[in-house]
Amino acid sequence: MGGKYLTISEFHLEGQFLGFLGDSSREYKYLRLAIASGEVQLKLPKQLRAYLGANLQPGELLQVFGLSKLNTHTGKIKFKVYGVKPLGVCPNQKNPQKTKAKILVCQKSGCRKRGGKGLLSKLEKILCERG
Repeated sequence: MGGKYLTISEFHLEGQFLGFLGDSSREYKYLRLAIASGEVQLKLPKQLRAYLGANLQPGELLQVFGLSKLNTHTGKIKFKVYGVKPLGVCPNQKNPQKTKAKILVCQKSGCRKRGGKGLLSKLEKILCERG
């Protein structure tokens, strides 16, 4: 009988580099790539980890190739990278979207009596003035 993984085929993916996954900058194990059908995580070989960690910037277009393997027990596909080719920066790349900040103001009765309601209205007014 065979092993746990069954080699399916070679793959060639082109997409936008989103970042790395790993414990620290020396331990980048996975490359996150945005492709047309969504986002994929690709396991990097040890030889490429340090080089790519120092040379890739989020937003770059990449061509990635390697082997895809099927886990016969779980049915999940595992991508193992053998090479990465930078294609440049995506021309349609916009600045990363900024997440909206939240300011929480306590609205319990004791806090409102001590000026929480006035603080909330002043904050709203200042934020509206500054956009």
